[in-house]
Amino acid sequence: MSEWISVEERLPSENHDTLIVAVVNEIGEYFIDTDAFYIDEQYFRFWGQSETSNVTHWMPLPEPPK
Repeated sequence: MSEWISVEERLPSENHDTLIVAVVNEIGEYFIDTDAFYIDEQYFRFWGQSETSNVTHWMPLPEPPK
């Protein structure tokens, strides 16, 4: 599996689902979810617009099982 990539280091390709880490409050609680990134608008589809969460890292989704 891939390593986590900081959004400050590099952003994902547009409209490709990725795993993301989003910090959800000021004490650093976080969760992992899937999301896609929109390059033109510079935000993640679900979590990049929220005032209470901040995407910090992402990684490509693994290959599905065969």
